[in-house]
Amino acid sequence: MGNLESADTVAANNLEKATDYFNRAIPIRIAHGDTANSLLANSYLCMSRVHFLAGEYEKSSALLGQSEALYYRISGADAHFFAQ
Repeated sequence: MGNLESADTVAANNLEKATDYFNRAIPIRIAHGDTANSLLANSYLCMSRVHFLAGEYEKSSALLGQSEALYYRISGADAHFFAQ
């Protein structure tokens, strides 16, 4: 199961637990610097999904933007970004 599917499953069962998980994961990935940027971008994307499922669309959109910006910084402006 991929991270997004995991986020959906966890979020569908308990948004609070999903939020707690990503709130702990994000600082860890930030602390690892550039070596964890792809994981950080994915964490932002998953956290965006959790907020979307909670109906918090502005927070969701902001996190999606962070994920997209970081992904493009890592992969280049010509990379394809796909979020479900």
